[in-house]
Formats: sequence, structure tokens, C-alpha cells
Amino acid sequence: MAAGASGATDLSGPPVFSAYWGARMARSCARVTSPPNAAQAAALIQCHMDHATHESVFLIQNIKIQMSGTHPVGAMDGVEDNIDTSSKVFELHGSHDDYNCAPIDESVMHNKGKNCYVTHAASTDGACWKVHDGSYHCELQILAGPQERANTVANQPGPINY
Repeated sequence: MAAGASGATDLSGPPVFSAYWGARMARSCARVTSPPNAAQAAALIQCHMDHATHESVFLIQNIKIQMSGTHPVGAMDGVEDNIDTSSKVFELHGSHDDYNCAPIDESVMHNKGKNCYVTHAASTDGACWKVHDGSYHCELQILAGPQERANTVANQPGPINY
């Protein structure tokens, strides 16, 4: 995306609904080649972290983030993404909801409209970084463990919007 483009709506088309999952499909974004603003970073988080397996679709929703500064690339920053070590890492802090949805199976599970677990992460950190192809990737930490189970609600419908 060229410098000066400011919105997340320019990064992807409208959500695509899947009757199989009873939710939107994983978001797919255009490349962003200039440092993202907060709205773009939220979209890039979905584009980088949304994914499906044979058993589940995992979707990030209700992302509220603040960009809180930058730091030089360190040993633990974006290593899995071929990070551009000459660039800066943009620090993020905020909240989001993690959806884990099973396929709709009315014949056995009778789970239409209640096939998802939702975990609310009230306070989490993340980052955006530049990779060697010149594009930016963003992600938030997915919190797991006993402290997060208290924030998980079962039998929820899947998200249909970004």
C-alpha cells in the first residue's frame, strides 16, 4: 500500500462468510509497504493471525490497539518472518477477542450459532515489523493458560464482520 493511504478498509475486500464455519473466513490483506497506522495494524493483525485448520477456524476480533513506540530489532522480534533487521519494530498494546470455531454440524452436534469459543484478552502486547520483501506484518500475543480460561465463553456464534 502506498504511503498516505490511511484506512484498514483499503487493505482487504469485504468479509467472506462460510456456512461451513458459520463465520467469516480468514482475512486476507494487500501488502503494506509503509509503516502502518493503528487502523492498518489492526487489519494486518487479522491478516497475519487468522487461519483455518481441518478442525477449526481461528479468528481475531474486536481489536483495540495503541501504537506505543518503536525499538530496534532484537533477538526475539519477528524471527519467524524473516525480519528486516535494519528496520524498527512498532510496539502495540491493547485488547482483542480470539475466536476458535468448529464446523457447523447440525446432524450430530446441533451447533449452529453456538460453534465457537471466545477468549477475551483484556491486555496484551504485540508488534509490527518490516520483512525483507518490504511489507509489514503485525501480530498480538495470544494468551493461554489458566488465567485466560476464566475469560473464555463457549457456545457462541462466529463473527461475520472484521
